[in-house]
Amino acid sequence: LQCADVHVRLGDRVLLQAFSVSFQPGRFTAILGPNGVGKSTLLSLLSGQRRPDGGSVLLDTRPLHDYSAQALALRRAVMPQESAVAFDFSVREVAELGRYPHRHHPDADEPGMVTSALEATDVAALAPRIFNTLSGGEKSRVHLARALVQVWARRPDGAACWLLLDEPTAALDLAHQHQALRLLQDRARTHGLGVIAVLHDLNLALR
Repeated sequence: LQCADVHVRLGDRVLLQAFSVSFQPGRFTAILGPNGVGKSTLLSLLSGQRRPDGGSVLLDTRPLHDYSAQALALRRAVMPQESAVAFDFSVREVAELGRYPHRHHPDADEPGMVTSALEATDVAALAPRIFNTLSGGEKSRVHLARALVQVWARRPDGAACWLLLDEPTAALDLAHQHQALRLLQDRARTHGLGVIAVLHDLNLALR
């Protein structure tokens, strides 16, 4: 997953200029920097939510905008800074939304994947609860489970999957911050997942 000579402008303001970077699957990459330098802009480019004004974003040497939304959803999951849920979904139902892109070719163990993701993010006990009754940190962990379960299984064609996260630890207490990053690092190492996360805490990034 790479950016090649990318330019992004917002009115007269330059957000990214002549920016090139290549990310590798199987690694956890942290994007660091002060507010306003373009971290979230970069993540929106890598996710396909935004097109560059110049240059290109490539997935497997193919321009990202050549992929359909459905095809991209099978290859990458996104956890934005904020994700509102308008209806009274349960915690499990929110996590199950991550499997929606796979509905045409479901895995043999769809329920097991969701349960595993909820357990990995320490919210399995909250599964029957209404999502909107949770604390901010609990909601964040459920959204992490939703994003994880979207790319939980290895693809049969061997293509790498990607998980893009914008400040995934911001609402978490210290113990869950470390637990979440260990989990992401483990998924990268053991499943070949490409993890790219915007982080603000230099100590967490160092660990």
